Amino acid sequence: MGDQGQNEAAASSDGSRPLRIAIINCPGSERYDDCFKTWLRPEATGQRIEWEVFEAAEGQLPPESGGDGFDGYIITGSKHGVYEDFPWIQQLCDWVAQAHARRSKILGVCFGHQVGATAVRPPRTRTRSLSFLGSRGGSIRRSP
Repeated sequence: MGDQGQNEAAASSDGSRPLRIAIINCPGSERYDDCFKTWLRPEATGQRIEWEVFEAAEGQLPPESGGDGFDGYIITGSKHGVYEDFPWIQQLCDWVAQAHARRSKILGVCFGHQVGATAVRPPRTRTRSLSFLGSRGGSIRRSP
């Protein structure tokens, strides 16, 4: 399944259970999971985080049951568009639709955002118009 050898955890100030985050890595020009591990390192977030990486193009996705113990999921960017006809993209869209129905916490970045939008509101078609969104602050923490 996922790349469990990539788990990284550091001590948190309150000694609580670490956040478990699954990164669903999509094919691109680099491994995007390393970027998220750097950006969300314990020194920056104040949280212990354990990572598990899944390679979407290889058919690796977190269990569909939702009983996997993950606090959240990150779907990375890709060199592909969600409208492209690859089996792994449809499998990922199906997984996201099920995770959304379970009310899972999902962060989709670029391609990952396309997947989230498509999974919740199909059909998938390429658009020629572009719109840009600004940035918005936020935080990631475990639900009570």
